[in-house]
Amino acid sequence: MTTINLNNDINKLNDCIIHILLKDKTTNNNILDTVTYAAYESMPELTPRSLRSKDENQKRSKDKAEIFTPIKIVKQMNDMVIEEYNKENHSFDDYIGSTQLEITCGEGGFLATRYDSETGEMINIPERVGLLDRKLWRLCIEISDKELFLKYLPRIAKSMYGYEYQGDSLLMARLNVLYSFIEYYQFKFNNALPSYCLSELVDIIAWNIFQMDGLTMCIPQKDVIKTKDKKFKAVDGIAVKVNNWKENKIEFFRQRTQCL
Repeated sequence: MTTINLNNDINKLNDCIIHILLKDKTTNNNILDTVTYAAYESMPELTPRSLRSKDENQKRSKDKAEIFTPIKIVKQMNDMVIEEYNKENHSFDDYIGSTQLEITCGEGGFLATRYDSETGEMINIPERVGLLDRKLWRLCIEISDKELFLKYLPRIAKSMYGYEYQGDSLLMARLNVLYSFIEYYQFKFNNALPSYCLSELVDIIAWNIFQMDGLTMCIPQKDVIKTKDKKFKAVDGIAVKVNNWKENKIEFFRQRTQCL
């Protein structure tokens, strides 16, 4: 079994795509390295949690409350989500467009299970269990026309959201979501994803998989205070914006959550 190497994935992408993967759509600057709170000027070396040392993982868990969920638990939880959704007997189109959000998404494991979170080993496409995986697999089963398949991909991308505090984890999540689209298309048609579709998907992913402090709904920053009513507030914080694709407008995440 092959072990994931995200840096090899990065090396296969052109500079324009990497530039977009680094971008924070709210500030129009690059996303933050939350060790220094400075913007990434280039793509850092990315190491999934499963391949880091035990000491490093313990430190990140202690300092940033970073955890991971074993793949079997991801499957069980996502099974419950789909089971509950299927009770309402939605159509294929409804399912494809249904909005799903992974909070504090880490490397995006509930969306895209490209590799085992405990071992780092790559998972074969038919065995992947993420919420995005399930939509892409359903698409592979239902749609054989290549042009129609390509038209569905941006719609699926627009329906999948996730936010993460840590800058390196966010980049891994974006990369895993992007490569899931690439890999499912290649699996279905034994061909590379067309560049025009790839460019559209990258821009959508940069909007939908975003950096945010979930307590304040702002861009991460050092100076966060706890107010008298026990809420967390970023001092002069920058409120995160997201794209409301259905209405074609930019909104604050606080507003958008009412529609998710």
